[in-house]
Amino acid sequence: MAKKDSKAPKRKPTNKYKSKRKLPKSKMLFLPTGDLYYDKLMKNDQRLMAITNPININIILGCLIMMEAFSAKNIKEFKEADKLMNSFNLIQKARLAYFLNIIDETHKKDLEQIHEIRNKFAHDYRADFSHKDILKYVKKLSAAKGKEVTEKNSCKFYESSVLKCIILFEERLLRHTKTNKTKI
Repeated sequence: MAKKDSKAPKRKPTNKYKSKRKLPKSKMLFLPTGDLYYDKLMKNDQRLMAITNPININIILGCLIMMEAFSAKNIKEFKEADKLMNSFNLIQKARLAYFLNIIDETHKKDLEQIHEIRNKFAHDYRADFSHKDILKYVKKLSAAKGKEVTEKNSCKFYESSVLKCIILFEERLLRHTKTNKTKI
């Protein structure tokens, strides 16, 4: 084994994702690259919540649909349905769950609004719960029905609706596993 030359020049690490453009810092916020964009995107807890909550709901709802609609007796059929279910977005799963009488119309509408809020946060880094489009979606949530939605309380209405959906789905999953002795 050859001995390493300790005097060899060290390579400078490169960041292949860093922008090569030299712009003033004031312009960096509007570019989809650079540290300022990432910091603004990830330090916002509301953004993280608005993007990840629908993902969690989507997974739980997919499990619920699979358990309610398909029997595990035919494994090949079950696996094919599972692949198909993984390609559905939240609105598609909500509509399917409503069609299969797994959820009611109120929860279906809430899931549609939660999905729209998620999309707004995912595609517009300036979005927050005081954004006019997001306020419009929050006003349509069942938790906000008949109540005044403001910039200060819109996040709470959103959290309440998300929590109601998750609790409903988990209760249905638990009820299903107790009655059918199915492992999740």
